[in-house]
Amino acid sequence: MSFTLPPSLQKGDAIRLIATARWLEETLVLETESLLALKGFKTSRGTHLMARHGQFAGTDNERAADLQAALDDASISAIFIMRGGYGTHKIMDGISIDGFKKSPKWIVGFSDVTVLHGFLQNAGIASLHAAMPSTYSGATQEAMDSLFNTLEGKLPSWSITTDSRSIQGQAEGRLVGGNLSVLSSILGTDCFPVQEGDILVLEDIDEMIYHMDRLLLQLTRTGVLKKLTGIILGGFTDLRDNTKAFGFSSDSPYGMTAEEIILSYAKPLGIPVMVGAPVGHIADNRAMILGAQVKMKVGEKISELLY
Repeated sequence: MSFTLPPSLQKGDAIRLIATARWLEETLVLETESLLALKGFKTSRGTHLMARHGQFAGTDNERAADLQAALDDASISAIFIMRGGYGTHKIMDGISIDGFKKSPKWIVGFSDVTVLHGFLQNAGIASLHAAMPSTYSGATQEAMDSLFNTLEGKLPSWSITTDSRSIQGQAEGRLVGGNLSVLSSILGTDCFPVQEGDILVLEDIDEMIYHMDRLLLQLTRTGVLKKLTGIILGGFTDLRDNTKAFGFSSDSPYGMTAEEIILSYAKPLGIPVMVGAPVGHIADNRAMILGAQVKMKVGEKISELLY
């Protein structure tokens, strides 16, 4: 499937700040505006950026209006989703990308933004899975450099030392995916991106370990995994188990890590699996262009993602 790569950003270009999920402290917005100004970019806020409705950054209609306005605005060059949480999926019905297709721009974020990434990949438009403003303070320099270098036109290829749990091999395909729990929630909708021949990147946070098995079983029984040419596993952060250490009355651990669970489903497929990729709810969350054609190489010593 061919894809559209949004134009690279130039100094002086405008970036729109919006929130499609959880509400924000204004301090975070001010810090983000200052950082982007230092980088040479102009910024503007979504009309309802500072709104609050329960845990959300405004009502569903307000968040949807800010997203639609940003998609339609030909004067901006990128849309930064300020933070994740939950809520993007709730606003996707009725969102149109007709105007966006005429003036595509980079949409940047991860976690809950997996919903929006998938929506764009199904339209053949690339987007940027990368650190969001809510995570900048804890991000590595490599993660931040990869974000802005990619926006300015440098492809974010990288290499890591091969994790001993990885399954060696090479694969080529369209890079899709993101947060595993979010992907599961959008299966069967127009936001679920996986097609035949894709390479799937997965990460997650704050889930029960046995949920990992449930989610992988769903992807297996619905035929998703057998479409893949490769799998890239990022961080699986702050997962919990059925043990006293996590507040349960007795110890009944699942007995496998998230990576071991995923590998148990991937091994019968005969495809390469890269473990320990720098992506997800981790400090070293490197930028990845979702929707792009990539090559993954998992060697004995070095693993690479190449654009």
